[in-house]
Amino acid sequence: MLESLGLNGVRAAIGAIFFPVLSYYLSPEELGRVGLFLGINAFMGPLIAGNLENLSWKKKFDRGDFKTFKIIIIQITVILTIIFLGIVLAFSEFFRDKVGNTYWLQPLIALLDTWIVIKSVDFFSEHKHREGNFLTIIKQALVFGATLLLLEWFIEDYQARIYGQLIAATALGIYAIKSYLKNIPIKEIFEVKKGRYNKIVTFMILGYPGLIFEWVIFHSDKFFIEGIVGKEELGIYTMAYALSIAVYISDSAISQVWNSEYYKMADSTNFKKVYSSIGIQAVMISLVALVLSLATPFIYKYVIDPSYTKGITIVPIIAFAYVFFAIADKFKLFIIKSEKAGWITINNGIAAAINIILNIVLIREHGIMGAAYSTIISYFVLMVLNMVVGIRLFKLYHQNKKLKLIESAL
Repeated sequence: MLESLGLNGVRAAIGAIFFPVLSYYLSPEELGRVGLFLGINAFMGPLIAGNLENLSWKKKFDRGDFKTFKIIIIQITVILTIIFLGIVLAFSEFFRDKVGNTYWLQPLIALLDTWIVIKSVDFFSEHKHREGNFLTIIKQALVFGATLLLLEWFIEDYQARIYGQLIAATALGIYAIKSYLKNIPIKEIFEVKKGRYNKIVTFMILGYPGLIFEWVIFHSDKFFIEGIVGKEELGIYTMAYALSIAVYISDSAISQVWNSEYYKMADSTNFKKVYSSIGIQAVMISLVALVLSLATPFIYKYVIDPSYTKGITIVPIIAFAYVFFAIADKFKLFIIKSEKAGWITINNGIAAAINIILNIVLIREHGIMGAAYSTIISYFVLMVLNMVVGIRLFKLYHQNKKLKLIESAL
């Protein structure tokens, strides 16, 4: 775990440096456009990758026919990308207004990023944490390096950040796809066999509403800010949000190790061990959020361009919002293990509805600070819902499992 934390610390450091450096190249309004692009990309990417990531974890531990599963994943990914390309073309005017002519890159970047996610799942599920972490670090470094190179020599506006992401996604996405295709004949990729997709497609369709609701909680505030108070305020908010992601990355580092161990612990009835593990992780993430909050004034004073100073009070709020999200995410795994994924959709939907209402009301009243309040309240609600539902379902899962064992023994 310490190695995973260290490598993810490098990843967090790159991200923490990246946006402050961008502050000296881009105005808050231009960074606001970057925020919108990342929000749109976060909608398409998880809708392709999100369920496939959960399925990959599940399939790895179920020890099923993983070769066939790989082929299905490739086919579904391509189909979803084509669907999103159609959506982008149909709403091209809306996207152009938000991010300029780069909107057409969205499905391509989402596709390539999906394969990077899937490759990282392969690494982590095989306990190759070092390789998985290096993959994410290399991606961060490539985006950083390519963006600065473009800003210095070719593109002197926000589009440099977008093309920098495309370059990194292309290089690592192609590597990931080639790795996944290894030992699979090309002709098998084009084979469509009846009955292969029923369970997987059903799982994905049921899961998509939950992913959309999760996106609403994560990213809809950017669109409300842009629509209510403008792109300049959004740029200031985007900078603060980017710094706060250090907490999320720290949680990801812990989860990479813990997720595989969770599947082992979840099969036992030692609830105390599972809950104490979650408690320790919550304390660790809270300490990261506290340190970041205390360091924020110094970061803004010495590292970030003064035009972004207004966001200084937002960082602690978003940082601790991610603490609530981290705890909510741990109990979400209880729900997945209990095979009651529909509750994830319900909980995310409730939190998303609260988030939208609060954004509309609070941003008009308090500007970008209102968006920060909306985020932390929404994550707190999600945490409570996942804890209550997750614990209840987890206990029922083990009770039913015990009954089945007794019945089979009779």
